[in-house]
Amino acid sequence: MTFSPSYYRLLKRFSPHWRLVAQMLLAMLITAVTVATVPFLVQRALTGAVVVNNLPLLQTSLLMIIVLSVTGAVAFFTSQYLRIKASDQLGIGLYREFFDKLLAQPSSAYAALVENRQIETQVRAIRHITYSTVGAIAGLAQDCLIISVLLVCVSHYNREMLLLLLFIVPLLALAAGAARDSAGASAVKVNAGIRQLTDQLLQAVAHYRLIKLDGGQACESERLSKMSESIFCTGARYAIAKALWSAIGRVLFVLLCCALSYMLALQMMNGEIGLPEAGALVTAALLLLLPLRRLAGLPQRLAHDRIILDDVFAFTNQVSEPSSTVTAKPRMRGKLVFEQLRFSGENGAPSGLVGLTVHPGELIVFKGFDAHKKQALIDLLLRVQSPLQGKVWLDDQPLDDIPLNVLYANIALLPADTFWLDGNIAGNIAYGFKRCAHEAEITAAVRDSHANTFIRNLPGGLQARIGEDGVNLTRMQYQLLAIARAFIKDAPVVIVDQAEIPPTADAGLLDSALVRLAQHRTTLIFSPHIPRLHRIDRIIEDK
Repeated sequence: MTFSPSYYRLLKRFSPHWRLVAQMLLAMLITAVTVATVPFLVQRALTGAVVVNNLPLLQTSLLMIIVLSVTGAVAFFTSQYLRIKASDQLGIGLYREFFDKLLAQPSSAYAALVENRQIETQVRAIRHITYSTVGAIAGLAQDCLIISVLLVCVSHYNREMLLLLLFIVPLLALAAGAARDSAGASAVKVNAGIRQLTDQLLQAVAHYRLIKLDGGQACESERLSKMSESIFCTGARYAIAKALWSAIGRVLFVLLCCALSYMLALQMMNGEIGLPEAGALVTAALLLLLPLRRLAGLPQRLAHDRIILDDVFAFTNQVSEPSSTVTAKPRMRGKLVFEQLRFSGENGAPSGLVGLTVHPGELIVFKGFDAHKKQALIDLLLRVQSPLQGKVWLDDQPLDDIPLNVLYANIALLPADTFWLDGNIAGNIAYGFKRCAHEAEITAAVRDSHANTFIRNLPGGLQARIGEDGVNLTRMQYQLLAIARAFIKDAPVVIVDQAEIPPTADAGLLDSALVRLAQHRTTLIFSPHIPRLHRIDRIIEDK
């Protein structure tokens, strides 16, 4: 069994937590020593019961075995506890690296990630690695320590038996591993055959008209029957191989028992060892069975986990998009030019704007644009996608020539959907690079957006938590928070993706907040209707 580079890379992740790992290995060593001491105490108990007829010696030995078992159990629990703590730290680090890599992916990659459910797969894979894979590696270390100290114990009593164990035990492990490999290979091939058969069945059902029209039912039935026979033949072949290796393993185990029994009986007849020593050797051999059995199934488990581990590290090794972190960047005026713009709309149909210039501080309403066209225009402004033809200019610079972090520093987005970006109200307003904003800035943004009309009534005010364990907000309240976030960012270009909001008594607050936000800012509002605003410079309707 050999470790892949991914396993070495995983183990290196524990270096920052070396204290926990060292304590865990010490607890494992104590567990192994307590197991290896049991045969010596069995020898003392048999000596007291059979050789010297010393009842106190027998009782003391049995009591020491009980105490030793409790000590070993405590040491085992401690090693597991420390392993879980180290695994938690590893998992937190892996998740953080995954989050950083995910959020730095090129914008064009997100659709495929969502469609292929790769994000969910990666989250599950990291959790599997954190607990299952690390647990398997820790179990390997524990079992190796137990086997090592038990072999030392056997060597102390009888070196001939040690040599016999070293010869027979690998054969038993080989037979058990071969049986498991046969079962695994059988499952893979049978599952592949079943998938192929299912695909053919679905194809036959989809073309049933042609099959019936041409009288092909008998031909299809014969063809599918041959495929099913192949599946059963494959499964039977591997099942026979597994049964053969299992039989060989049974024979080897019986031979080992016979050889050990014969060796012990012969040495006892020759007076080389007594009954207490023979009992100690039998105890050591029995204690070896469980860790050896666990080790026999470990290679297949680690081979399966290696695939998961390789996938996780392959994702984190991907090339990231340049950082879009926005700090103090040059502030632009907000002039936008759409030059003979054509882009991909719904179902790939080309759409576009023949020519449009938005002057700094203008408020433009894009009315009646369907969801695909609206999202395409927003994505073009955010450089999530590229136009099929033409260019978008910002302050007489092509968007592609503006560094992404500079572009994002000069654009604020008010999304149509309702979601929270942080756990509390203040975190939703002072978000991202503005998370260190002063309380005075947050308070001013809350006042200008009219969000104070509901925040002051919340328990905790700005520190009130949002979501399942906190307060529930209305769609309009979420949008007021988004406007407050835009005030904090103070970008010269504002994109408003406006959704339908049922009319309420305080709906005018939203319009008033939008008017105040749009002052001295280039504002693009995508709305299914004309907003009730005091100032609209132009309305562009989709034709």
